[in-house]
Amino acid sequence: MKVTGVELSSENANIINFGMSDVSSSDKYLVKTIIGLDADEVIRKFYSFASNSTSKFYNFSLKKREIVFRIILNPNYSINEDFSEIRDEIYRSISSSRTGLINVLFRSGGAAVAQISGYFTKFEVPYFSNIPEVQITINCDDFMLRGYNPVEINADVIGDEAHIYVSDSISTAPHGLTFNVEYQSASSYFKITDDLSNESWQFLITPSGGFEAGDILHVSSEYNTREVYILRDSVKIPLMDKISSDSTWPLIFPGSNEFEVYNHVIFNWLYISYYPAYWGL
Repeated sequence: MKVTGVELSSENANIINFGMSDVSSSDKYLVKTIIGLDADEVIRKFYSFASNSTSKFYNFSLKKREIVFRIILNPNYSINEDFSEIRDEIYRSISSSRTGLINVLFRSGGAAVAQISGYFTKFEVPYFSNIPEVQITINCDDFMLRGYNPVEINADVIGDEAHIYVSDSISTAPHGLTFNVEYQSASSYFKITDDLSNESWQFLITPSGGFEAGDILHVSSEYNTREVYILRDSVKIPLMDKISSDSTWPLIFPGSNEFEVYNHVIFNWLYISYYPAYWGL
């Protein structure tokens, strides 16, 4: 991933902007180094057997990510700034809102390409250093760097076949997806899998009373926002308890992905969307 700038912000305000490629001597803060943006230790965890074989399915993850910024303080003496004054500006951001959440945004040119959020856990100052600087540490519960904007695939691209292709040439890590379908006639279930004739996993929903014509089914397997519901006449009907116990949530992996759906002729795809995911920069 090409990154030309990094921005730290809270709910209330921008905290710091770092230039990575176009650094100006007038910048108030100069980044010396950033540690913790790689895939330091990948953890493998078994979660299921494939339904058509003895193959094992694994989740891969990292430990909680800690990002360490080493920052040189560069006050503007012409307007009477000093080191302690601009250092205090960072201190104030440690808990500048009720949540205390800090967002780290990565830019390429003017475009935001990835982000991660966390909380300040350390603020270190080498007071007697020849070069005034600070070192801050941000702890991130979600280790994954995620896209800033979703990628959306419209209905005309998805088509109306049972077989669906989703290509993700941006991500370096697997991630969830969100999709909506609208039913044209009644059905007792919705099922999506990898292969209708030899499925290794399935995701099956069987609502009480089934689906009705006009129902919009919403499914999201995105991180921290997994949800399934019907929108019927503007009424939201939760369906998390109607997912079969042997279901596996659909995921998108880097590269080409293939899905197949049952009874595809009785509903229309509205869209598929996802946020790209990255193991590191």
